[in-house]
Amino acid sequence: MSRPGGRMDQELRRIWVTREWGESEIEQARSLGLEPVIRPAIRIVPVSPKRRRVLPDPAIWIFTSKNGVAGFSSWRENESNLSDPRAWFAVGEQTANALGRLGIHAVWPAEENATGLAHEILRWMDLNMAESNREKVQMIHWGGNRSRPELANELRKAGHTLIRQIVYETDLVNVQIPVPPVEAILFYSPSAVEAVRKSNAWPDPMPKLFAIGPTTAEALSLECNHPVQMPDTPSTEALMELVARDVRRSPNLSNDTES
Repeated sequence: MSRPGGRMDQELRRIWVTREWGESEIEQARSLGLEPVIRPAIRIVPVSPKRRRVLPDPAIWIFTSKNGVAGFSSWRENESNLSDPRAWFAVGEQTANALGRLGIHAVWPAEENATGLAHEILRWMDLNMAESNREKVQMIHWGGNRSRPELANELRKAGHTLIRQIVYETDLVNVQIPVPPVEAILFYSPSAVEAVRKSNAWPDPMPKLFAIGPTTAEALSLECNHPVQMPDTPSTEALMELVARDVRRSPNLSNDTES
């Protein structure tokens, strides 16, 4: 079989994806010459509050993942008297798009990480709130039980306390090393890195390592002491394009395995 233009199909390069992908993502990866091995390292479990919680008003609501948006959406369905906040914030475009599908417009920073998000929130407050009211506003983070501390730490430096509203839990999964070998592993969170470590599932030799963003890249570097690459934009599309470019420059790993 040949591709348009007369080029022969190249063998798909196997990559281990440590989270669930949809069919569209899998097909896109294959169009780039990649064969995803979907082996999630974490499991996301939505959580409903055990008791009704009175949320402060006025407040700023903050989201740092699509999982947080999904958990919030489920939570909101059971809270008919939930009033809207002063402002909505997302850590990046992907999370903002998830909120957009709920009809919510969220602000997100140019620097799509916890530090950039904290600075964007503080900048918004400076522009939109009287100085006397800034100390009164409360910030609610709709997130998970394993949320990273960077955002809270950045806001604390400016004198603000982040209220955690847990709407999902992250469970670590016992994963197995894919066989035949893969040429790359794609990580989306530090929790996935932890799950692979606890499962003792690091391949030998180590494939190329890729992270969705700097927090995950840092966790990988500390865990493995191997080079880690990440895309300029923290999206699955940008990540798989980076992987495709890189593995095409590298020879295939041997598919020979011990019987």
